[in-house]
Amino acid sequence: MKKRTAYIGISYPLLYDYRYQADKSPNDLLDSPNPIIESPLGLMIFYDEILFLCRSVCPNNMRNLPYVRFVDELFPDFCFKDLLECADEMRDIIFVDNDLSYEDIKSALNVGWDGIDQHTHGLKIGDIRTAASPNHNGFLLDLYVFQALQELYDQDIELVTNSKYNLGAFNNNSVKAEFRSTPGSDPIKKK
Repeated sequence: MKKRTAYIGISYPLLYDYRYQADKSPNDLLDSPNPIIESPLGLMIFYDEILFLCRSVCPNNMRNLPYVRFVDELFPDFCFKDLLECADEMRDIIFVDNDLSYEDIKSALNVGWDGIDQHTHGLKIGDIRTAASPNHNGFLLDLYVFQALQELYDQDIELVTNSKYNLGAFNNNSVKAEFRSTPGSDPIKKK
């Protein structure tokens, strides 16, 4: 039986819990809100391996599971900067039919406590500083990292998105783009 691998990026967590924080990771520039993700049990059942972009987008109680790994730790020389620049340039091409609001998500998850938000504070991931959030720019970065992982790690890796970015919701076929921003560039830095 073939191994199933999921990739989870910075746009996947729906909310971040600032009241009940996760252990601070090397990625966190300030504090470490605990990510609240969709269907964690489903991820654990259906996938043999789960790759999170970094520890800061992985719930604290999943970080030490034997089948959870982190892209920035697997590929410490990964060049995220070029991919982030591509995401910045392409963010206006995405059209999402189901624009879930912060209040919609809180209500659907039956979250009634204060201290949750849809974003992290600053994160350092490889050669970039950014914040995790379920927005278009974060999704595009995830898409470009996913494409790179198909070449570098496993061609059958699966990009897992939250409900807002369910790939069926897109009405624009131009989202897939070459992850290399310049001809001959490589997502792994040359030493």
